[in-house]
Amino acid sequence: MLVTMRGRLLVLLILITLPLLAITRKVRLYNEETGSKMEIAFKFTWNSTHGQVVGNAPSGTPFDGEYSIGGGTVGWGQIYLGGKTATVTTMNAGDRRGSLFATDQKGFIIHWEFVTNASTTHGSGACKDNHCELYQLLF
Repeated sequence: MLVTMRGRLLVLLILITLPLLAITRKVRLYNEETGSKMEIAFKFTWNSTHGQVVGNAPSGTPFDGEYSIGGGTVGWGQIYLGGKTATVTTMNAGDRRGSLFATDQKGFIIHWEFVTNASTTHGSGACKDNHCELYQLLF
């Protein structure tokens, strides 16, 4: 009886604290013309659909921004469908669309569109900066 009660309390404690855990996931962007890459970090809490992103622009200047998954993705797909790697346009069960926008202090602006799967949290996407450079996003 005591073991069962302790087990239940442990499960309850995990369920209460899980949404509070801060998670950082590093992903890479690859420039489709030059092959150069940028590493960025998504910062979020467990089961969140919105969060912060940080990284360095191609110039080395730090940038930051935010992302959102699902919800109002008005006009979504203009970048994702225009990328060289976006040959598959079908969505699978559990796939969720996301958008991200980030800037640096020198005027670098980048916009991402991506698809992630709710069960695996892996995905891919396409990005375009304000210099019309295209990138692949893989995670």
